[in-house]
Amino acid sequence: MADKNYIIENWWTPSQIEIVKDTFRVWTKKEFKTTSGFFDGGKLLGKTSNHEAIPPDAVVDSTAWDHEHCELCFETISDNEGYQHEGYTDGKEWLCVNCYGKYLAPFRDR
Repeated sequence: MADKNYIIENWWTPSQIEIVKDTFRVWTKKEFKTTSGFFDGGKLLGKTSNHEAIPPDAVVDSTAWDHEHCELCFETISDNEGYQHEGYTDGKEWLCVNCYGKYLAPFRDR
C-alpha cells in the first residue's frame, strides 16, 4: 500500500481505513439482489450461498438477505424501493456508489 493522500474520516474504525487503503481488493459495481438466508432461534445467521453446511434446525427463507450496508457510511443497499439498488462489492463487503466514488475511485488506476 503506497502512501497516498487518502481521504480518511476521523470517525472511521481501523477496518474502514483499511478498506480505503487496500489497493489489492478488487471492487466490482453490482446490482444488489435479495437472496436466501437462514435463521436459527430467530436470529439471522447468514446467506445460504456462503455456507456449505447449514445447521439442521435452521430455517431457510428465500428473502431473508434483503440488504447490505455500505462499510464506510452505512447507507442501505437493497433492491427494495427507496434504497440504492447498486453498489461496489469485493464479494464480501459492500460500498455505496457515493463512497466508492469519493474514497476509492480517485486512488485507483494511477
